[in-house]
Amino acid sequence: MVWSAGDAVQVHSTDGLVSSEYTLVSGIGESEGIFSSSSPVSGNSRLAIYPSSADLGLDDSGNPVIDLSGLSNQSYSDDLAGNATNVTLFPLWARESNVEEGYFQFNNICGGLSLRLNDYQGFGMKITSVEIVSASMSISGRATLDTATGELTLSGTDAQKSIKMSYPEGKLICSTPASTTTQIECFYITLPAIEYPAGDLTFNITDDQGRVFSKTVNSVVKVNPGRAKKMSQLCITTYFGQANSVMVEPGESAVIDATPYYTFSNDYSYENCRVKGEGGVDYFYSEAVAEPLWELAAKAGTYASGSVLQSCYYEDGKIYVTAKDVKGNAVVALKDKNGTILWSFHVWVTDTPEDHSYTNVNGGVFQDRHLGATNTLVVDRSTESPNYDCLGLLYQNGRKDPFACSLKEYNVPLYNSENVNEINGNIAYTIQHPGTRLLNATAKYHWYIATTDASGEDLPFWGCTRKTSTYTIEEFNKEEDAPKTVYDPCPEGYRVPEAKYLYFVKDQNAIFNSASGYDMNYDGTNTNYWAPCGYLPNGNDIINASTYGFRAYRLYIWSASGNMNYTIRLFCISSAVKLDTDVKYGRAAALGVRCRKITSQEVTGLNIDSQLEEPIDE
Repeated sequence: MVWSAGDAVQVHSTDGLVSSEYTLVSGIGESEGIFSSSSPVSGNSRLAIYPSSADLGLDDSGNPVIDLSGLSNQSYSDDLAGNATNVTLFPLWARESNVEEGYFQFNNICGGLSLRLNDYQGFGMKITSVEIVSASMSISGRATLDTATGELTLSGTDAQKSIKMSYPEGKLICSTPASTTTQIECFYITLPAIEYPAGDLTFNITDDQGRVFSKTVNSVVKVNPGRAKKMSQLCITTYFGQANSVMVEPGESAVIDATPYYTFSNDYSYENCRVKGEGGVDYFYSEAVAEPLWELAAKAGTYASGSVLQSCYYEDGKIYVTAKDVKGNAVVALKDKNGTILWSFHVWVTDTPEDHSYTNVNGGVFQDRHLGATNTLVVDRSTESPNYDCLGLLYQNGRKDPFACSLKEYNVPLYNSENVNEINGNIAYTIQHPGTRLLNATAKYHWYIATTDASGEDLPFWGCTRKTSTYTIEEFNKEEDAPKTVYDPCPEGYRVPEAKYLYFVKDQNAIFNSASGYDMNYDGTNTNYWAPCGYLPNGNDIINASTYGFRAYRLYIWSASGNMNYTIRLFCISSAVKLDTDVKYGRAAALGVRCRKITSQEVTGLNIDSQLEEPIDE
């Protein structure tokens, strides 16, 4: 701290009976200054409070009572070195030296918290204010200081339980890889230096759209005088609704939750936090519209508007869809008033799939068809004509939106593709362009790339955890269930399976025909058909054409498990049924998905590891 023109301190006499304001007479811009008063107070071991305006006198025990109202409104500062932080708001106290008369060395009664925010999705989020609220203490009220111990006791009104840091122009926050290790700029807030109990402090973060995101610090936070405490980085994930796919019977209707939510969880799990507007009301886009991006009816060769959905419209945070009396798939986009896609939903029009319980070493209940398939193809596959409707849709690993191919002829893609780069290789671009595949022959074959060094990048967008590429049955058995993420493409109640659940092919007799598909024994007696959907590498040609005219003779199904570079997938051909653990094409390839039912024992909501950790002093 350095002294500025106009600075003043309040000095109390030794017995505390009199006090006087002392103003700065020399030392502007210096850490030491000389103060004088027209009505000096005498004595030794006098007490001083800075600034003078914060002094509220002494209590019956001779302890100073300090006004903290100057903390209530603060301005943004990139760091503690710039002049944007007005330190005159932050009270100090000093006891006169017992060695050198008239010498006071001031002490902090406040400390600070540095909140680090990461817009890893790449939406260009701007923050206009950060408010910190205490549930139990008046942090901008009054503080009584025990000068013997330096401890503070806070008092005041409910209206004084918050401190707000404002930046009206909007501060563009960092957009870095989905990593918690990257150093990013922070929002620094000064508050009284005390120990705050677990769950007492909450951050309210407002952006330039008026959206408010809140996060409670769920650990004890001890703010030390004169110390800046760095909080754990918060990666802001915004999303809509509770699932990215909805199943609808032909001729029936469905209501899709299209309200905005957010999560700070590092594993992107559903925390069920509704975005609020200023004043605490639920936020939604009043001028949004819902429009089908594409519709593909069963046995169709191309997209055709109106071929699957009878109607589709948005109203007050909900999308209302009615299906025609046909089977098929559609992707419906929620757009803002400027036509920008905010989110999109897969509408899967099919008879309700059955659930089959696989009684293998790990168990697992799967739907009876691939995600997007509209039938299960129970026919004599050696003589019947090909039925592409059993093949389902294809997905890039970690993305929520499907890609379709013609259901009339082999190997005809119905989507666009682009080479990935630093502009389009982010979450925001994939959300705003759900029908565009991103191809990448480098950078570990990711569709998502970092704008900086990607050596530490992790991509658990479907809940996968970082693993080695060498898996054994023992390692599979130790694999923990991860929460369903906001990017998971499966309907509500289902999710992309962890690799351990796909391990059933090692423990069951699989009756398969390499040209037309695989009958998987799921309960020791009955079988379920798994269609050979093939896969799309870094290009638009489907790999492994079937001699019977099917899309492919190989079965490739994604799992949600993997390591930093690659994910694990189920792979079936006539000579091998296995789990690939380290193969090229990585997450930029497009494979099928077989949804697993989420059990009631699984945690699918708040992840305790996503809480703000005990911060560290800096």
